[in-house]
Amino acid sequence: MPENWKETLFIWDGIFSVEKPSKEGDPSTIKWSGTWVGVDNADATKIEIPKRGAFDSNVKSDMTFEVEGTVTSTGDKDNGGAGSFKATLTEGPGWDLQDDGAENKSKHSDTVHEVFIQQLRWLGSPDKTANLVFARGNNNFAPFISVGWMRPGNRITLARRYLGEDDTRVRWEVEDLQKAVLEEICTCTDGMNVITPPWKCSVMHVKDQTAKRRKLEEKKETETEE
Repeated sequence: MPENWKETLFIWDGIFSVEKPSKEGDPSTIKWSGTWVGVDNADATKIEIPKRGAFDSNVKSDMTFEVEGTVTSTGDKDNGGAGSFKATLTEGPGWDLQDDGAENKSKHSDTVHEVFIQQLRWLGSPDKTANLVFARGNNNFAPFISVGWMRPGNRITLARRYLGEDDTRVRWEVEDLQKAVLEEICTCTDGMNVITPPWKCSVMHVKDQTAKRRKLEEKKETETEE
């Protein structure tokens, strides 16, 4: 564990499932379960996808999670699409954590965990941005942001970066997170090509890069005007 524990990027990997409500108009119930691993690096661009064995259902780890909640449509539609969804994952058994030197694992839950996705099941869309997942939340340790994507089999892999209370990103809405990430990882206008894993961007560094990105944007605007 690094001296600054926030330099650890926590990567959650597991299966996402949806159960339709028994009463029309009620939100659908959801569950996401699997394992998580911690990767120590302040630079998110250097962190690869955790490997999963060919015959393993989960990434090998003693740390598991099983979180539950509800999901509803946001009602937003983009270019004729079906719209996106907002999930809340603060219920269920929670997630494991074992402190340095501790003999046993303990269970924890997030007080806030809002997840935004564009599809409730894997559709194999040629638009790679449709598979992306963005989240924000908070718990007893610190606020956090997460970026990841859905893969075949309804597998969601999501990297979580904890933030300091004075970090600009704490005040972001998920739309701010999405915009900042897409500006870095989307390599064409039609969404056909995105950098994977999607957390490989400065947005997910331990150090807030907001001011640096703003200066670069201002420089580009000035060059365009000239």
